[in-house]
Amino acid sequence: PGGAGVCACRIPMLLALSHLSAALSAAPRPSTYFATTLGGLEPVLAAELSSPEIGASAVSCGRLGVHFEGGPEVGARAVLWSRTALRVMELLERREGVHTQASLYDFARAVRWSEVVASEQQTLSVGAVLSLDRARASGKMRAGDWVCRSCNALVFASKDECYQCGEPRDADTAAAARRRLEGGSG
Repeated sequence: PGGAGVCACRIPMLLALSHLSAALSAAPRPSTYFATTLGGLEPVLAAELSSPEIGASAVSCGRLGVHFEGGPEVGARAVLWSRTALRVMELLERREGVHTQASLYDFARAVRWSEVVASEQQTLSVGAVLSLDRARASGKMRAGDWVCRSCNALVFASKDECYQCGEPRDADTAAAARRRLEGGSG
């Protein structure tokens, strides 16, 4: 599906725990979450989230993570008890047509942050997770560019390792990029 989403990371743990008592005392509202993990561990994480200890519903594997639903107590249990999740994020808002930096900032400004952050003295960072299809469609990705399987960064075709995490480009991606750069088909 198109569009962008703004997620609030429930890590560091202190932020998650500071909102836990208030969230649990209010009427539970189902939320959509995404838990990131290392490539190949998505089924393991999905089994963890589906277990009675965490109790997530609508669990489905995605790329480098797992989508799931549940109330605030499910989100808190996922943060506290999952052994394979690297980060647990709650989807706060979703909007179609976010394709530029300006539209991303406009979208982020429209989010009701007062419902997430307890005081004006607290800070947080906002990041975008955009799909590879959107990068290609927007013209930001060029022939031979590749997406790091470890951290999901978009890396230029001329690079043999990810600038963000140092992960080497896999052999299949490298060979296809070389063919494209030499004028052949990918």
